[in-house]
Amino acid sequence: MGYSVNGIEITAAEFGFDGCHKIYLIENDEERDELRELEYEILPIAMLPQVWADSCPLRFILSADLETSYVRQGEPAFFEGFDFESSLLRELHELALEQLDANGAIDESELVDRWDDPTDYLDGWKRWGELVS
Repeated sequence: MGYSVNGIEITAAEFGFDGCHKIYLIENDEERDELRELEYEILPIAMLPQVWADSCPLRFILSADLETSYVRQGEPAFFEGFDFESSLLRELHELALEQLDANGAIDESELVDRWDDPTDYLDGWKRWGELVS
């Protein structure tokens, strides 16, 4: 099974991250070189959910050519096909699944109430939530 986010297949093997909230999926050497020139960190695609979880709440995921929007600002990210070692990410995933309603929305008040410290992963999470699998 391949990787996807919000139901959109990911064919990129790596991505560029500005260290805050901008995530661009890289499809070729030219895109990689451009992002390196802009001082983006280049990371393997397997790290995408972890970087997403650790990034600023203004985060988004676009293709480096700006043609495909995987996750817009303010939207949750639903990752599939990734292997998660973090027990916290697994716990957040299970919690988000419990909170999904028929329309796929997450009741953010339930998310915030379940955690003592709404920082780190939960800081950006408490507004929209995100699913990882």
